[in-house]
Amino acid sequence: YTTLFFPGKCISAEAEDNYPYYVNTTDGAWEIDTIGLRRGNHYLPGKKISWTLQDREKNLWFTSFGEGIFKLPSQSIRTIQFSPDKRTGANEVYSVIESTDGILAGTEGNRAKLVDTHFNIREMDYSINEMQAAIAPSATNRLYTAINISNSITVLGFDKFLVKLENGNPFLTYLYPIKSVAKINSDFIIVGTSSFAFKLRLYDLKITDTIWRERCTKVFYYNQSYYIGTLNG
Repeated sequence: YTTLFFPGKCISAEAEDNYPYYVNTTDGAWEIDTIGLRRGNHYLPGKKISWTLQDREKNLWFTSFGEGIFKLPSQSIRTIQFSPDKRTGANEVYSVIESTDGILAGTEGNRAKLVDTHFNIREMDYSINEMQAAIAPSATNRLYTAINISNSITVLGFDKFLVKLENGNPFLTYLYPIKSVAKINSDFIIVGTSSFAFKLRLYDLKITDTIWRERCTKVFYYNQSYYIGTLNG
């Protein structure tokens, strides 16, 4: 057998399937490599740790003698910056949804970013379409909302137009400024703007009905009822 020694006195150990993962001591908590039987990361040295817990989001919680509870955020957290020089506008994200092999993030300037599971970034740029919009071009045409309708269809709501991506192929309609999009069924969506809430046919993005005639902050459809968030409730 292998004996592990610790700088402080052992107080407790957490185990799963009879293998300890964390050993709590008077000199902090130790993560244990249960395959090689080696000490791993050392947390909170100098603190008397009585217990260690890892929650479902991989955060670590440590209880102590005399100093309360400590939390270490998940070590799986990663910040993705789209601009190497950290320009504020280029790194602002207004919406995020799951994509086929990662996430799709809505940014400004007519763009969306696709981030795969290996953190590779691919950009979708709709700047050429903005020139055809009825309102003047600007640098801040944000992808404000996005929703997956099915495995093959995603709808993107920019400040100046609506994009339907079907198997990666874009189809646009000039409706603005879009605040929220929700699925009604496989054939229709509801789109909230700064002045209206419209029911649109998904096939060709044509308006088939006007549901609301005031500013919308959020739209939702459930159980044959429309729910619309406004500035007044």
